[in-house]
Amino acid sequence: MTRRFAHAEMVDEIGKMIWSKRTWLDEFSDGKSRRPPHEIETKQREMAVLEQAQADYRRAAERKHG
Repeated sequence: MTRRFAHAEMVDEIGKMIWSKRTWLDEFSDGKSRRPPHEIETKQREMAVLEQAQADYRRAAERKHG
């Protein structure tokens, strides 16, 4: 069976994924390295999903320890 992560660990790991998406968007949203609009939109949507998941896990971790 795969290891289950604690809610607080999920918050941290999702934060790393958000950082990665934000870095990609900063690099490729404009300028000479600009990617096609559909790629940018996909990354923005993925980041929004990750941010929502992180907020959900943060609340769950606070309930469990609060």
